[in-house]
Amino acid sequence: METDDHTELDIKLLARYATGDESAFLALYEHYAPLLRIWAAALKSHHDDIEDIVQQVFSDFHTHRHETIPYLHGYLHNLLHYRVTDHIRYVLRLRRNPGRETHGYDFAIDDDPARLVGQTETTKLLRSLVAQLPDRERNCVEQVHLMGRSCRDYANELNTHVNNVKRWTRKGLARLRDYRCKLQD
Repeated sequence: METDDHTELDIKLLARYATGDESAFLALYEHYAPLLRIWAAALKSHHDDIEDIVQQVFSDFHTHRHETIPYLHGYLHNLLHYRVTDHIRYVLRLRRNPGRETHGYDFAIDDDPARLVGQTETTKLLRSLVAQLPDRERNCVEQVHLMGRSCRDYANELNTHVNNVKRWTRKGLARLRDYRCKLQD
């Protein structure tokens, strides 16, 4: 298989980066970040969050740096596509419920003082119950249900199968239901 000069440079930089050379990561970032910004602009109509999305892509890349990546160009493009898609879904959810700022919880935060007291107590209770979950389940519930991330995205970050994340999330939610039932008794 024949490689072009660009692919050979990527392979060399990836090998240096795998050994811990931070300058290789910086070189990869400087080369690919402008291209990712252009792709992100082409994939979505808003330009305000592009830099955040590009940073998330490189964070994902850093998380999975131990993997063999034969074509970095395509790999980064796929990461960007997933991040932009997740961002668009998030923006659409906010547009469907414009007056509903949830801060990652299933109920809206309200300015009415009478309601605010109840919500503050409910928020504290929810946070304390989630904190009691085992680490895997707590992280999955926080990331998938409270922060709205997809199971697949979080599984990729953990470098595990998506079914593991789904199972841990289900177990965590079941424990929360059990906690709630015990509190009501």
